[in-house]
Amino acid sequence: MRRTAIIQRNAPGGRVPPSQRTPTFALLREKRRLAVCNPENGVRFTISLRDWQSMLWAVRVHPEPKWRQRGNAYTTAHRIMPRPRIEDWLAELRLA
Repeated sequence: MRRTAIIQRNAPGGRVPPSQRTPTFALLREKRRLAVCNPENGVRFTISLRDWQSMLWAVRVHPEPKWRQRGNAYTTAHRIMPRPRIEDWLAELRLA
């Protein structure tokens, strides 16, 4: 996929400024799905977000085929996590 298509898919309004290469909770909440990568090891995946009345948050990881792990619980269903933990985790990632 071309870089332009990825930027258009991830950004509200179609573009991510170069200064915002880190996904934010607000962006994930708006888009519901974000393509990201882990800069430490290059693993690329998509994160999806669910919520119940904007109080209980859950995330699921959708890895690319070559990075799939059968025993990883976060790839089989949405897992409930506190919002601060999700925000901290997103700060460690980069938009793909």
